[in-house]
Amino acid sequence: MTESEENESEDEDKMGIRDAKSALRSSSVQIEKIRKHAAEVERAVRELSGDGSTDNPITAIEDAIHRAKEDLNDHRIIRARREVKNARNRIRSLDNEIMKMKRNVALIRILLEDIQTTEDDRKLLVSCLHRASLHVEDGQLGDAITSMQGGIEDVSGNDPSRFNPFHYRAFWMGVEARWPAGSNHGILVIRIENDGQSTMPEMVLAPPIPNGWEGSPTQIDVPPIDPGAAVNLRFNLIPSRSLGSDSIPLMRTVSIATGYTVEHGDVRIAMRVQNRSLTTLRNVVLSPWVPRGFLLKTYPAIIKLKAGEEANVWIRPDADLGDVYVSS
Repeated sequence: MTESEENESEDEDKMGIRDAKSALRSSSVQIEKIRKHAAEVERAVRELSGDGSTDNPITAIEDAIHRAKEDLNDHRIIRARREVKNARNRIRSLDNEIMKMKRNVALIRILLEDIQTTEDDRKLLVSCLHRASLHVEDGQLGDAITSMQGGIEDVSGNDPSRFNPFHYRAFWMGVEARWPAGSNHGILVIRIENDGQSTMPEMVLAPPIPNGWEGSPTQIDVPPIDPGAAVNLRFNLIPSRSLGSDSIPLMRTVSIATGYTVEHGDVRIAMRVQNRSLTTLRNVVLSPWVPRGFLLKTYPAIIKLKAGEEANVWIRPDADLGDVYVSS
């Protein structure tokens, strides 16, 4: 190897070490953030269940970071990067579990403080929290989440009107507006699929429509939906002002289908946007319907959409449970 090649190799090693150290610093910051959230959840679980202290559930992440540092010291850059990637994957998974725990703790707080909750239901919730705290002690956050979700479903299922199903059920809902030719109103087609393990109780659904628009009927009684089953619903969609024959509704120009994947308070919105016009659309701001109890901090925009093109957009709103705000 020539002196020039040796210098290039040394430069590459130095760059690799700098990149790996930067990734480690970033991961360490994320771990501190996770640690803070985990402590908040654990304190909330202990407060509600009267249980004792818990062990830190992020030992595996810290071990991966420690191994990465050792590999860096030994100039094993590829192995260090692999450990950093492993730690980041664990961080994302843990962050998601902690967000679910915070949502469930917030829902249980609401139920415990609700005057309609019976003493037996309160005992059931506290028992679920006790089991959840034991799972947290063992670092089994998934089992803790399942325990809390089971208690919420048992108590809320007795009176489904008390709780927003987007907060404690698992289902998928698709929404699409269709505009028959020559008509001054549209048809809102809704499909709800039960992805959970228990039957969704009957509920009353109002049409998810823009402000100032009307839906007919104003609400529909949705029958119970068994696990794996689905129901299809239709509303007449009436714009805020009458459309003349020379006015083309936006939905005839832009086709938008929206899907809501709901998993116990975690809502993910997927939008499929198609340009049906003959011209290019620019700077299209999307404002999807958001269920009650959730907020959008920003609204996505499509910078450019050519004629006939289709774009897919994914959005994750934040849960707003009264005075308990849970950011995703």
